[in-house]
Amino acid sequence: MWKLVTQATSLMMVTPNLVFFVSFIFFSVFLVSSSSSWLVCWVGVELNTMAFIPLMLLSKTGREAEAGVKYFLVQTMASVLFLVGVLGLKLHPDFFFNLLVVGLMIKMGVAPFHNWVLSVGEALAWVPLYLMLTLQKVNPLVLFVSSGWTSDMVVLGVIFSIFVGGVMGLSHTNLRKLVIFSSISHLGWLLISVSVSTFALFIYFSIYCAILIPVIYFFYFSNVSYLNQFSSLPVSMTWLLALSISLLSLGGLPPFLGFFPKWLVLSQLMASGNYLLSILLVNTSLLTLFYYLRISYSGFIMAKLVNSPYWNFNKAYSLTLLSLMMTLSLGGFMLVCLY
Repeated sequence: MWKLVTQATSLMMVTPNLVFFVSFIFFSVFLVSSSSSWLVCWVGVELNTMAFIPLMLLSKTGREAEAGVKYFLVQTMASVLFLVGVLGLKLHPDFFFNLLVVGLMIKMGVAPFHNWVLSVGEALAWVPLYLMLTLQKVNPLVLFVSSGWTSDMVVLGVIFSIFVGGVMGLSHTNLRKLVIFSSISHLGWLLISVSVSTFALFIYFSIYCAILIPVIYFFYFSNVSYLNQFSSLPVSMTWLLALSISLLSLGGLPPFLGFFPKWLVLSQLMASGNYLLSILLVNTSLLTLFYYLRISYSGFIMAKLVNSPYWNFNKAYSLTLLSLMMTLSLGGFMLVCLY
């Protein structure tokens, strides 16, 4: 068991190459967020893409290489649409504006332009998948916020994303696909929060990134890819509770931490009179919550509850895990009360 932990930890070791490429990603975010030039923003977006592709190839497998090629081709096509849209804004603002928005939506994997995310994400290891579902969305979101764009195309993207993320995830048992469909659903919430307020977007994205970490961490170290693999998984009750709380928080169930950003977005949508969209967001969130519950249920029913050194570390680690569980379980209620 400890050999598995050692192998898993070795894959996550900080190397100079890893630091270099991650630094380039953060530099691209700084470049895009601080520039008022479309050309500089385009350069920043391209730097982000080129820095992320080597991170996709950490395990050096054939599937990851194929995923890297797919990612490069899709991002190149999206960048061309974005650049053409920028260059043509003065010629025909409405048409080229929509073209620009479509380019950004393809880059983010907004439905109905989400198929590439499934194809690429299914072939990635858990850590690159986490980076793709979080850091790679920052630059397009920054462009949406800084430009103050409002478009029917974006609203359609929100509606498609929350429906695709909720409905399509019900028929899958592949954990990577479930995480991806969950991300697509959250992407719909992120896009609508752009029109609500920058504060709501920042809070939602930050909490989503934080909650997703323990979920990815569990799947990474347990080396499970399908729900039925829980039956052969030796795991402690503490870890199952941590996973379940993280998943329920990710689904936005009150009083968990993930409830607060959704409550924040919904309260401001309701205040502005967007009742129909608020109802759609709530109903589709129930669908995503269902497959989060299914993962938790599979863990408690199928997993082998053991006291294994693979899952039980020192007391300091246990206290850290307990603190994380308390934050995820009570954070939403406390933030709502404070807000």
